[in-house]
Amino acid sequence: RMPFILAILSSMLYGTADFLGGFGSRRAPVVTVTLWSQALGLAALLAVAPFIPGTARQIDLMWGVGAGVTGGAGVWLLYRALATGTVSIAAPLISMIALLVPVTVGLVSGERPGVLALAGVGVGVLAVVLISGGGSHSDASGVAPARMSRAAFLSAIASGVLVGGF
Repeated sequence: RMPFILAILSSMLYGTADFLGGFGSRRAPVVTVTLWSQALGLAALLAVAPFIPGTARQIDLMWGVGAGVTGGAGVWLLYRALATGTVSIAAPLISMIALLVPVTVGLVSGERPGVLALAGVGVGVLAVVLISGGGSHSDASGVAPARMSRAAFLSAIASGVLVGGF
């Protein structure tokens, strides 16, 4: 039960952080919002670290530094995409790419997920297309779906790759 509880709490915290970061990035410089979010995350990590058993080896610390750099850059690009692009397109695009990166790495390295897991990935891709207004038609109000600038689109793709690498 505990892994499911932790997964739900983690999802809630990530979602809240993404919403607040995107919201803040529309009102303050993206770099400032990113630095504050990373500083708060580091403070929380340092607060709980003494209570986590185990010993960190040098390789663990190196992986941690790599994850920190990758994750921090991914968050900066996430906030940039949310601040400059269409959130309803950027957010699901970033999420789907972030999911596809570890799935792709797993497949390339020899992992073979079951049919249900692969179907889940397929449904996720379909959901992103539907959520982001993937068609060229107008909605019920007669308004065509929003488009994203090239810079915001590229920021979203890069963010997804970096967050997935994290």
